[in-house]
Parts: sequence; structure tokens; C-alpha cells
Amino acid sequence: MKFDFNMRKFKYGSASTVYIALFVAIIIVVNIFAQFLTDRFSLKLDLTTTGEFSLSEDTREMLSGIEDEIKIYILSTQAGMEKNEQATRTLEMIQRYNTHSGGKVKYDFIDPNKNPQFFEKYPKARNSQARALVIEGPERYTVVESAEFAYTYGENNTNKVYYQSEEKLSSAILYVSSPEVSNAGFVTGHNEADVKALETIFKGNNFDTRDVDLLSGVPAEVNNLVIAAPTADFTAEEISALESFLSIDGNNLYVFWGMQTPTLPVLERYLAEWGFKFPAYLVCDESNAYMTPAFPVGETVKNDLIDDAAQGQLMPIFPRTRPIELIFTEKSYMRTVPLLQTQKSSYAKLLSNDKPIEVLTRESGDTSGPFTVAAIGERALGNTGNEGIARVCVFGTEGFADEEVAGIARAYNNTFLSQLVTYSNPDTLTMAIKPKVVSSYDLNITESGAKVLRIVLIGVIPLIIIAIGIFVFIRRKNR
Repeated sequence: MKFDFNMRKFKYGSASTVYIALFVAIIIVVNIFAQFLTDRFSLKLDLTTTGEFSLSEDTREMLSGIEDEIKIYILSTQAGMEKNEQATRTLEMIQRYNTHSGGKVKYDFIDPNKNPQFFEKYPKARNSQARALVIEGPERYTVVESAEFAYTYGENNTNKVYYQSEEKLSSAILYVSSPEVSNAGFVTGHNEADVKALETIFKGNNFDTRDVDLLSGVPAEVNNLVIAAPTADFTAEEISALESFLSIDGNNLYVFWGMQTPTLPVLERYLAEWGFKFPAYLVCDESNAYMTPAFPVGETVKNDLIDDAAQGQLMPIFPRTRPIELIFTEKSYMRTVPLLQTQKSSYAKLLSNDKPIEVLTRESGDTSGPFTVAAIGERALGNTGNEGIARVCVFGTEGFADEEVAGIARAYNNTFLSQLVTYSNPDTLTMAIKPKVVSSYDLNITESGAKVLRIVLIGVIPLIIIAIGIFVFIRRKNR
């Protein structure tokens, strides 16, 4: 048989084959080159809408200023990291740190089973979880547990994963490379409540934390003190310790009142000197609340201290809060500034042992809002007021810093507390980087709907594809 190489079909078919082969070859070369760049320089494009794998401007600026080597030890094998989706994201983030730091941030894999002697040098990592990070700098080292990389929150059929790798890594690098570290103390001895959200923020910014007994004095290195909903009064000696603490530039006291906090004459007199009272009322709001009127949603008060731009659509939630009365706005070298308040629709119910609150809805006799529920007092130190500033930050409820409340997806609580800690510690390098949020949605369908969907996906769509293929084949054959 003799082939006619000038036949139209053969000519165009040959050209198509050449073009396809050329295109495939180009794709292969581009992929090989791209893989080389990825392996050598960690140059990967982040095409996610939320920038899950991108570094923030603050982190890039911090990395560009690194002078000493930072070493990240990953307590896992590379294969072990790549088998876990969350760990893979963290590894990708670490590789970007290496790239943007010009190689100053290095990383290595440590298999704890094969290298038990590793823990002789890093004992704090001995009981760490799998895939934890040990981050070492010129000043010290710290451990970031793998559970801190992300957390999941579900609400209204929506599951959101909050990836915190960047915040944890950047904060840890600041901690291990900073010559000085801030300290936070939690006052004990008065049946105080837990304010885990604030404690987490301190630890997240690598503050050293400890319990403090005021009768033993406040350690000199502690520059942040927390009093959380005490139920027993303070002694004159403890108030003297607080006054000595707040006579030092840069020291801060955080006070959380509570619904169960009884009358505490000694402590209340001292806080009144700073300009604060906590009237015996419960603030409620039927129109602007989370789940119940006893969880009113607040709003920021314009001030010159904390930027409210970060609030966005987030809401400050105040569970079972007292109102805060500002006794004065300015006095000598002191001033008070409201930070958060409830909405105009809020109202306050009198707290009385003789007449317990029976309903949370508005009644005649309730006091109308809005009410201040978070505020700050500042005192200029020294005879001339030029020897520094001490601060007292007050909240109407310890519930504002409750871990479960602050963890609500739309809550502004964590962000606000981070801003407050950053403002109150201007000489401490802190990182307040928002988590990268990835949402997934539950598909809720009935059993019959699931059967229909299964038939469509498994039967109908494949049949349609086969029919289209047969149709195209027959048409080409009959040409």
C-alpha cells in the first residue's frame, strides 16, 4: 500500500501530533525547572484566597532584621511531617521562613526515637507531642507544641480551621532572640478565677508566667499582674505590695471583676483611687447579645490608645458582666479611658441578696445603657509626672477572658486582649498575627437525597460522558 503524504488528513494529523508533543515537552521542562526552584528556594505560589501559606508583612520585616542564626528542630521525620496535612502546612511555613530570612532561619528533623540524647540539651521538649518544634536562638530556646499550630471551631454547619503556625513561629523567634523577656504574674490567695485566654496570649507572646503571692512581694522581673474575680478581700500589706508594684514605669495591673465577687472594701478603695467602681448590677441586652441577654455584645469606644480597626465584624462578648463606673476622667497625673461599652439597647438589673434576678428580659426599673465594661487607668509617675507610666486595666467580668468565650469564631475578645497587652508593654516585642482561616461546610441531605446524588454521580454522569464519546466517535468515523 502506498501512503499519500500529501493527504489533507495526514498532513494536519501530523502537525497536530508535533504540536502536542512539543506542548507536552514544554510542560515537562517547566515542571522540572519549577520543582528545582521549589526544592532550592521554597518558591511556591500561594493561590489561596485567605493567603494560608503567605507570610504577613510584620513577619517578613522581622525576618529581614535577623542577625543571628535561628535553628528550628522538628521532632519528626520529614516523611512523618508530609503524611499529616496540618504538619505539611507547618513545614511549608517553616520553609518560607528559611527563604525570607536569607537562610538565617534553619531547620532540621530530629527523630526522638533515634536521638534520645537530644533531650539532654533541651529538657523542656522531653514530654512534647509528636511533630513539636524546638526553636533555639542566641538567648534561649522554647518549645511549640503541634497542638498550637491550629484549632477547629464548628458553628452553623460550618467547620473552620484556624491555622496559627505563623503567629506561633514569629512569636517564638522574637522570644529566643530578644535580650529581655517580659513576665506576667497571676495573683493567688483570694479564690481567683481562671482567665485562660489572657494567659494564653501572654504565653503566645512568650511572656514567662507564674503565680504571685502578694504577701511574699512581687518579684522584680514581673511587670504584668492579673487579679481575676477574687472572692476574698485583700490585706493592707497586699495593697501596699500592689502600690509598690504600680510605682514602677511600665508595670501593668489587669483586674477582672465577677458576678460572684462580693463586696471587698479594701481592694475596692484602692481601685477607687485609680478611678474605678463596680456597681452591683448585671448588664443584659435582648437585642445585641450572644445566645442569652446575660451575654451582651459590646462595641469599642473611640480613644487614643487602641486602634479599633481590627474589630471589623467581630464582637466583644461580655458574659455576666458588671458595669464599670468611672469616678473621674482626669485627676492630677491620672486619667481613665473607657475602652469597650455595651450597646444603647442594654440595661442593668440590680444585684441583691434580698431579691434575686428572676428574668433577664427588660423590666420597669432597670437602668438603661450603654455601660462601660472595659477601661484603663494611667498614672504618670514621679513628682513631675515625667518618670514613666503605670496602668490598671479593668473588666466587668472574668468571663471576657474565658477560653471558651474568647474562642467563639466571631468573638473580638482574643484580638482585643492581644492589642491591650501590646499597648501596655510597648518595650516588649510582640506579634499579633491573625490566624489563617479555612472553612468547610457540612452537606446536610436526607437519605433519599443521598440516594439520588449517588445515582447521579455514579450512574448518570458517567453514562452522559460515554454517550458523548460515542457520538463524537461516530461523527468522526462518518466524515
